[in-house]
Amino acid sequence: MSAAACRAMEEAARALTDAVPALVGDEAMAERERLRREDELRATAQRELELGGKSWA
Repeated sequence: MSAAACRAMEEAARALTDAVPALVGDEAMAERERLRREDELRATAQRELELGGKSWA
């Protein structure tokens, strides 16, 4: 399960147990899209390799 999906499930659980109002309508759709983009950026991020060794300078 992706990190975004885990966060969404945690937020849903908090919405059911807390007195804090949940997101609905356009706000909920915008939040879902934001979480999807974050998840996609993490999944497609290009990593840097450590070069190590001595400096060329």
